[in-house]
Amino acid sequence: MHPTPISVKRLLAIGIAGLFIASLSSRAFAGVVYTYVGSNFTEVRGDVGPTTSDRLTGFVEFNAAPLAGETGKFDIIGFSLTDGVRTLSSAKGDQLGNNCPDLKPSFTFGANLDVLTWCFELWPNGEAANFNSMFTTKNASSAYDLSRVGAGATSYAVAFPTAGEWTAARQSVPEPGTLALTALALGGLGWARRHRAGRASPNVPGTGAGPSPESRRKAL
Repeated sequence: MHPTPISVKRLLAIGIAGLFIASLSSRAFAGVVYTYVGSNFTEVRGDVGPTTSDRLTGFVEFNAAPLAGETGKFDIIGFSLTDGVRTLSSAKGDQLGNNCPDLKPSFTFGANLDVLTWCFELWPNGEAANFNSMFTTKNASSAYDLSRVGAGATSYAVAFPTAGEWTAARQSVPEPGTLALTALALGGLGWARRHRAGRASPNVPGTGAGPSPESRRKAL
């Protein structure tokens, strides 16, 4: 006894269903991005580059959305800071500094997911000290932005006694490719359902859905 062959249309419907399930199971999400805009530098010394018309700006990307009232260290998957002249970023292979509590950047979020306090530092790629770092912090006792160049404290730009502000820029969203795959799968499933419904419609006399018994007798 031979197995009943599967039609091409049924195989297509099964394939479309598989695409839909795969799109749901492999949804990729972007991180949660907060952008930073600092205050203008209030003092510049040495050959650091920026002037008092410049400020620290940049972003940090967390791998998951923070919770209201949450505080501590977070997994950071992307970052950048610029002082108007130099830029340190994850895209260039630069690294997170370790001059914050517990040697890692830390953030505290308020009830509306605004950033209340923070400590965030970046170092150039390959450096083992903060000679050319960028640093921003705000806590109960102080707040300032700092960009340093060279060993010691002879060349720097600082914004003191105020820091800037972090703003939520993007929440987690599906990647465009995932959205397109899901839309294609949903459209294919809809087509397959309509096609099956059309084939399963009964032939009811007088409705136009099929030949009536009288017309079949005349044909004989």
